[in-house]
Amino acid sequence: MDINPAWVFLVIGLLCGIILIVMMLMGGMDVGVDADTDFDHDVGHDVGGHGGPSPLSLPTLLSFGTMFGVSGFIIDVYYGDPVMAASVAAVLGALMSGVMYGIMVYLFKVGEASTDFTPSDAVGAQGEITIPIEKGKIGQVLVVTEARGRTLITATSDYDLPTQTRVNIVGMAGDRVIVEPAQDKKESKEVKKVKKEV
Repeated sequence: MDINPAWVFLVIGLLCGIILIVMMLMGGMDVGVDADTDFDHDVGHDVGGHGGPSPLSLPTLLSFGTMFGVSGFIIDVYYGDPVMAASVAAVLGALMSGVMYGIMVYLFKVGEASTDFTPSDAVGAQGEITIPIEKGKIGQVLVVTEARGRTLITATSDYDLPTQTRVNIVGMAGDRVIVEPAQDKKESKEVKKVKKEV
C-alpha cells in the first residue's frame, strides 16, 4: 500500500489545527505541565508557568504542526516533490511558530500588572495604624493599594496614634510617610498649612 505524502501532510496540519482551535475556544492557551521526579532529589518544572510562555509550549508546537502540514500539503500537491515540500514546510512552520511565540510573549507582557510601589505613592491615601505611633516617633501603617494590595509602610506623626486608628497619609519624611488621624469633613493639618501660605 503506497501512502501519498500529501495526505500525510494534510492529516498533520488538520489534527494540529483542530487541537489548536479547540484549545483557543476552551481558553486553554496557557497549559501548565507539572512533573515531579524523585531520584535522590526533586525536580519540578512548570512549562510556561514562570517568566512567560515557553517556546516549546503546546500552542507554539501546534502552530508549527499546523503550518508544516498545510504548507507541506500545498507544496507537495503543486510540485510533487515530498522532500522539497517537507523542507519548505519545516521552514514555514518554524516561522509560524516563531510568530505565535512572539504574539504570546507580547500578550503576557501587556497583561502584566506593575507591582512597583514606593511609599510616596501612598500620599493622599488612607490607612490604618498597625504598630502604634507615639508623637514624633515611628510606627507602621497598613495601606491597601492597587499595585500591591495590602502594604505595610513605616510612618511617623505629630500625634499619638494607637493601633487600628484610621489615618490620612499627608506627606513624606525621608523614607517614611507622615500620617494624621482621619477627619471626616475637617481639613487636614497639611491642607490648612498650605491655605495659610496662599
